[in-house]
Amino acid sequence: MKKFLIFFLLFFSMLSATYNPDDWIPLTTITVPKHAPSQQQVIFVNSYEEIGPLAGEWHTIDVSNLVPEEAKAIFLEGILIITHGFSTETANLQIFFRADGVTDYYIYPGQVIEASSENGQRSPMSLWIPLSKDKKFQFKWTRTNPGQWPIWSAYGINLWLNAWGK
Repeated sequence: MKKFLIFFLLFFSMLSATYNPDDWIPLTTITVPKHAPSQQQVIFVNSYEEIGPLAGEWHTIDVSNLVPEEAKAIFLEGILIITHGFSTETANLQIFFRADGVTDYYIYPGQVIEASSENGQRSPMSLWIPLSKDKKFQFKWTRTNPGQWPIWSAYGINLWLNAWGK
């Protein structure tokens, strides 16, 4: 009976969410690479070597040189990385996305966690991101501890363009 009650509550809580066509961008065409996944790197972060955008801030990414004028959204895929240091911590990387100019704060679509010292995690990630009219989007990433590896954890993000839609 308890399992049924939990299912019942979850099922009806999902029904309370409603579809609003104004919240969606219709895509009529999706374009992908002919031969292999694209190597057009869009986001790269290596916290150990201090390469890439800083954690905790929104960053605007311009992809106008990678997609045609009619593109409305892009598909990114890649990997989120944690290399755990020697300190006792739960290393947590989260990444957020939104169209440029949007101020709403959305739940993170990407996350990787590592709790064991001297271990690491590699987590694949992919998602569609809406673009602004000038072909930009924003992203933000967060991490548990700003310390440096090998004492604390190092974080990495490597996402590349693999499709666009119009």
